[in-house]
Amino acid sequence: MDTNEVKVPEKVRRMSRQELEVDVVELQQQVEVYQGDLITLRVQMADNSQTLQEKETEIANVESLSVIANDTIDEYSKLQREYAQLKQQLDIVKNNQNPDARKMSELQLEVMEIRPKLETITNERDELKRRVNALWYELKTLQDLYCLDQLQNRTQTDPDTPSFPSQQIVVSMYHSLIEAYHSK
Repeated sequence: MDTNEVKVPEKVRRMSRQELEVDVVELQQQVEVYQGDLITLRVQMADNSQTLQEKETEIANVESLSVIANDTIDEYSKLQREYAQLKQQLDIVKNNQNPDARKMSELQLEVMEIRPKLETITNERDELKRRVNALWYELKTLQDLYCLDQLQNRTQTDPDTPSFPSQQIVVSMYHSLIEAYHSK
């Protein structure tokens, strides 16, 4: 036997040319199906990578907003203490037997100057809280979409598991919720 000869099984030698051609066509069809599955898996992997990158970006945004919110809360607390001290000094001056009108008017002016700052800081704090809550909601939605995608992939491989809504349906519901939230 020559070393370059390919050993052909007995079963294949007995098959007719037509049977062999049918087998080749079937094998080619199977290869095409596998190639299609491979392309689908690559697309799913790219989608999952993009979802993961979006999730990491959202986490970074939430963390930076959290730092800003903490700074604003600290500034708010500081201004609140100053406001309480000035109010206390004003009350002492009012209760004094011989009030110094000039000092009292200065304290009132200081209180009036701090009050708008306090309101501004309060508004900023509330806005930051709202933004942080919105970002957390979006982050949780991204996590839910990622989990849904994983579950959908599982249902495609196991037909006995119940089906889940498509990602497009979930995304459209999510966008309508966000629009409703921001329209308030």
